[in-house]
Amino acid sequence: MRTRPPAFRELVALTAILLLATLLRTGWPGITEFKSDEAHIVTLALDLVQGKSFPLQGTGTSVGLPKSALSIYLYAVPLFFWPSPFWATWFTGALNIVAVALCWWLARRYWGPAAALCATLLFAASPWAVLYSRKIWEPNVLAPFAVAYLITASLAFVERRRWALLTHLMLLAMLMQLHYSGLTLAPVTGLLLIVYRRRIDWRIAGAGAVLATMTAVPFAIHLLTRTSGGLPVLIRLASRPAVTNAQSLQLWWMMIAGSYVHSLAGPQSYQQFLQSLPNLTPLNWALGMLAVAGTGVALWRWLWQRGSAPVEVGGIVSLAALAPLLFFWRHSMPLYPHYYIISLPAQCLVAGLLLSRAASSSRVGLRWAARGSTLAAALAQAGLLVALLQFIATHATPGGAGTPLELQLRAANRALAAGRPVVVLGSSDDPGSSDWPAVFEVLLRGTPHRFVNGSHAALFPGTPATLLVVPDAGTALQVYAQAGLLRSADQIPTRPGEGFFQVADISGNPALEWIPAPEPRRLANGIELVGYRTSKAVTPGQPFEWWVAWRVRQLPPQPGTEYHIFNHLLGASGKLAQVDSPTLPARDWAVGDLVVQVLPFQAPAEAGAGPFSMRVGMYTYPGLQNQPVLDTAGNPASDAVTLGPLPD
Repeated sequence: MRTRPPAFRELVALTAILLLATLLRTGWPGITEFKSDEAHIVTLALDLVQGKSFPLQGTGTSVGLPKSALSIYLYAVPLFFWPSPFWATWFTGALNIVAVALCWWLARRYWGPAAALCATLLFAASPWAVLYSRKIWEPNVLAPFAVAYLITASLAFVERRRWALLTHLMLLAMLMQLHYSGLTLAPVTGLLLIVYRRRIDWRIAGAGAVLATMTAVPFAIHLLTRTSGGLPVLIRLASRPAVTNAQSLQLWWMMIAGSYVHSLAGPQSYQQFLQSLPNLTPLNWALGMLAVAGTGVALWRWLWQRGSAPVEVGGIVSLAALAPLLFFWRHSMPLYPHYYIISLPAQCLVAGLLLSRAASSSRVGLRWAARGSTLAAALAQAGLLVALLQFIATHATPGGAGTPLELQLRAANRALAAGRPVVVLGSSDDPGSSDWPAVFEVLLRGTPHRFVNGSHAALFPGTPATLLVVPDAGTALQVYAQAGLLRSADQIPTRPGEGFFQVADISGNPALEWIPAPEPRRLANGIELVGYRTSKAVTPGQPFEWWVAWRVRQLPPQPGTEYHIFNHLLGASGKLAQVDSPTLPARDWAVGDLVVQVLPFQAPAEAGAGPFSMRVGMYTYPGLQNQPVLDTAGNPASDAVTLGPLPD
């Protein structure tokens, strides 16, 4: 099809729309959240870029299935040039700006300038289209490929372009590998192959199908041969009873109407955010009804008036708009809003197509009313988004958007400034399952660093280091405070109500007083008990804190083995209470480390008078193999060290 080059006024309007899309998608990147999902994507992509591994799968899903690694390969491109989460965040926004431009191209080619500008403006300011383009995440890169899918479908089935059919099938395979919601478009392609079967070169279709399948074979084999998370999960999902309800319609409507974006303010703060805004419910309903009506009209014309390119392309786009709604209407797993990202471009396209009839009307009043209302709606949505981003930047949003990336980077850069290894103290020590370790695994990459679960232990390395304390550091914080480390610590504030990061130097022995542990006190796993103390005298029926310190004298004989420490409170009648606790992960032990553990205890009220003592030792976990105490000759002397008598 031939289309006239855009006039100057159209180019000016398009430029303004793309600038709006750019501002909303890439402006203020420091506000974006960066949690474990985003960090795992960046970690895998950096491992690929730096030649450490070649991932065959991406991150996991809420239902237990791993994702394909295609998005990891995609994010490796920007991280090759600048290994920073900021660059990957901008890259996500840039891809979605391309999606906006592609929407304009598709709509203008088949429906003309008015439809193109209306659809593009709706998409540029669509709240969920914007919010799902502002952070690193697999579903957030779907939009440009979804629009390219629509373009190649139009060129292949309507204009009979042979190359477009092969590309279309390849794009379908890519969409399914970028995120499982891409599967919703497979029935659309299948239906188009049937309806337009006489226009298709089936040799090209076969070649495209083979190439598309080949791109997915490595991941499919990897998925089906996994002992966990692959075929067993698929079987479990297939065996679940399916339900039919309106949840799919609700989420589909939420996407196009732009409703519930206030959820990013979190369940505790969203009311405060809404009170600062006018009531936008009528606008949400108007946009939702526009998309519903546009989809209905385009589909009806495709069914009954097929024959012209504009009508046929409108039908293809309407099918894509409805795809996830119908695909998930009957479902056997929980549904989430991001499953419907893939339909957003199509929803805006059909809404713009319907709106353009009024925007290009020969009646001047109707024409300007349609154009003015479209612009006003887009500006209102843009204002809503800017207000939401500002709120997220300046308010704590528990249960909503996470701590902004800029604040996390500020803390990481301050910790890196001294050029020493970094100890990160938080509520977890596992980068694979918790937000803070996952985040700082990326932000401290290239510098030696260790994670300490502050609810279990405090670590004092044998060589100078920097301590980075995250806001939810746990009981170990009092150990560092009593050691005097936090008196001169730098404080990096987060959002009001979230606390602050602290950065301090760790060097020399901590200023803590201990009752020395008696000999022999060295265990078979290489640690030596140093000393102990109690927060107060041990009184039956009263709680107290048990402090025990141990030092790594040599690395454990079996690297990778984890250990728990056991503590048995003893009285005249025998064992009165027991508290076991994980220790610092053995993978992170270094010779010279001093570890302090603070554990809550309470002697039973019926324990009677003292004296009291504590038997302390370690065992492997989950193997439960006790680590004997060794004498000076290295021979087992007992199964624990008895400390005491305790103050009573």
